[in-house]
Amino acid sequence: QGYPFDNWQESLLAPNEPVYVLHTSQDQAWNFVITGSHLCGWVQRSDIAYATPAFIAQWKTGSYTTPLRDDVVVTGNACAPLARVGQLIPLAHEQNSTDNYQVLTVVTNSEGYAAVKVRTVCQEATAVMPLLATPHNMARIANSLIGQPYGWGGLEGYRDCSALIKDLLMPFGIWMPRDSGPQAKAGTWVSLEGLKNDQKAKVIREQGIPFFSLIWLPGHIVLYVGAQEKSVYVYHNLWGLRTNSMTGKEGRAILGKTVLMPLDLGKAYSNIRKTLLDKATGLILLTDRLVNPHAELALLNKA
Repeated sequence: QGYPFDNWQESLLAPNEPVYVLHTSQDQAWNFVITGSHLCGWVQRSDIAYATPAFIAQWKTGSYTTPLRDDVVVTGNACAPLARVGQLIPLAHEQNSTDNYQVLTVVTNSEGYAAVKVRTVCQEATAVMPLLATPHNMARIANSLIGQPYGWGGLEGYRDCSALIKDLLMPFGIWMPRDSGPQAKAGTWVSLEGLKNDQKAKVIREQGIPFFSLIWLPGHIVLYVGAQEKSVYVYHNLWGLRTNSMTGKEGRAILGKTVLMPLDLGKAYSNIRKTLLDKATGLILLTDRLVNPHAELALLNKA
């Protein structure tokens, strides 16, 4: 489909992400794997460390920290990719600093198996998960990713719409599937089908919970962040809005990054074929996915 839609690439694997190896190529250079998000694909063997039962027992500490922004430095692990939002990093059992967390990272031994190394990350840039689900905490993470380039399937290390949603919600202990279609089924569905745009906006304003509700349209998903006057505002990573020229030629008005915008952006322009509000078919409520529902619901309702 042209840049950046590289359909050869399924997704991006973050550091420390577990995968299950289903098959190995004849030359031993590639493994066919399935991820925890149920995605399948080929990964270079050199990028994988096989896990033994002893490693798994050491790795599953039961306590985890998560970055609050991208590009968090893991001290002493300079050759590995930097930590990023949505990544889970096991906490070591012993913590001896007020400024840093002792965390576990994976290294590969001489035989190609996974081994554990204790490293450190800055406490200011990370948090013990799950974070309390508040608009303030969500906004802090969301603001750090605003303006990031769009990356279909993790192209060039960037996020598409569903990867952004998945990574945003992970620090709050809300696990989401990788793609927008399954994500639309991961909460309480409120149908918007058959409604006019003003009716859709009314339902979203009355039933949606800012920062913890999603809006789905075929092939795309966004985070509802609130309303101002009659406009519904959303946060998402979007490549562009489809357009028609005066001659009827199809094109796109390119945004190509993570943005905060009205759901009906483009309604005043005759060349925009449909706004996202035109195409929205469902509101997804995530209140039943909260880790600490009593405390978090009280804070969300107050906000």
